[in-house]
Amino acid sequence: MLPDIVLIDISMPKLNGIEAAGKILRNNAAERIIILSAHSDKHFVVAGFKAGVSGYVLKTLIVEDLISALHAVMVNKLFLSPQITDVVIEDYTK
Repeated sequence: MLPDIVLIDISMPKLNGIEAAGKILRNNAAERIIILSAHSDKHFVVAGFKAGVSGYVLKTLIVEDLISALHAVMVNKLFLSPQITDVVIEDYTK
């Protein structure tokens, strides 16, 4: 039995969370993945969504955002911690 959602840390010793997410999704495209990260840098966020993750939650906001993220991805929506939305869309608003 496969999990409905995978929570994965972006920083891991041998394979980072973005690379691991890509491998997981190549093996099971139906999988939903939420990245947990201390990094709010847009390059990490964009790379995660390009790899196919469904959510990106900052560890500093995990209590506030994790339940919202789980609810969103369970109904096939994307989730991004609201505190980093500005960082991601900054280039598009200039």
